[in-house]
Amino acid sequence: MLLKINGKWYNAFDFIYNSKIAKIKLEESENFFHAAKSSYSEKRWAPMVDALYSATELAIQARMLLMHFGKFSIRQSHQNTKEIFSSYTKAGNLYLGIFWTTLGFGLFLASTLS
Repeated sequence: MLLKINGKWYNAFDFIYNSKIAKIKLEESENFFHAAKSSYSEKRWAPMVDALYSATELAIQARMLLMHFGKFSIRQSHQNTKEIFSSYTKAGNLYLGIFWTTLGFGLFLASTLS
């Protein structure tokens, strides 16, 4: 973005990798999460678990896309997601409690287990 303010020119750039794709993945993740909540209320356990798995994987992909992981930016597969997220967490880069709470899963799961 190029702006002129008070006679001076300013540049602004968004250097975040894959931000548009990550946003789409996160929106898809939310859709699957809502489907899981619906399946839970209808006591349809298998679809609930499947939707939670999909929501989780899409949220992880959104997070990983915001960083540069070479070929992962081009194509995300189940195996690639698993490998990259595993190495990411083993390196101590993610506190899972915050991750789950941020996505809303923590509150959902806490309400179902009590």
